[in-house]
Amino acid sequence: MRIGYKKPKSNLFLNIEVAPSPVKRHASEMHLDLLRHLVGDFQSDDLKIEVDPEKKAVVDEFLKEKGVETGDFLVGMHIGGRGGKRWQIKDFQKLADWITDSFGAKVMFLWGPEEKEAIKRLHAASNDHIVAELFSLPVLTALIKRCNLFISPDTGAMHLSVAVGTPTLALFLDSDPIKFGPKGKMHRTLRASGGTISVETVKNAFKEMWKSYSLVQI
Repeated sequence: MRIGYKKPKSNLFLNIEVAPSPVKRHASEMHLDLLRHLVGDFQSDDLKIEVDPEKKAVVDEFLKEKGVETGDFLVGMHIGGRGGKRWQIKDFQKLADWITDSFGAKVMFLWGPEEKEAIKRLHAASNDHIVAELFSLPVLTALIKRCNLFISPDTGAMHLSVAVGTPTLALFLDSDPIKFGPKGKMHRTLRASGGTISVETVKNAFKEMWKSYSLVQI
């Protein structure tokens, strides 16, 4: 069976074509709707990814070397994002400094191959924050799981954060949060206004999430 949504020339690849829903839905539900077409309706739970205990041990050792203790509140920030999805590096720097100064939390920057030069500049500007290594996906999963709160544009790391159950503050600058945003009450989505999201807006959202989750997570 090759099932998918009907669109121009989709019959070249599919032998079961499904009419798209007229209602905008999250991408995960759109994929599950294809399964519902075959087996009937069912209630879907949030998607979860389990952390490998061996990879958790790797993360624990890495963070120990960086001076992160078990009880420390750790904020992860992924600085990536394709094209217009990317938030400004200088804004990440301002936000990280504010979080450290105002809350005493530790901040860790995560990045991908496309951010190699950007992370160098960020690290050179300040040694007050942790810069993660370019870890494999299983280790990255364990690293994000350890974070008490995760801030990211619309990236794979943002979706990974949601999947491991880390409270996530998602910054949507150039994509559809209804279709791709994090699902769940513990997460928060900010959408760009005039093509950008101000540092002050992110600070306010962070403060709200801090009040909700800091005492629980530490």
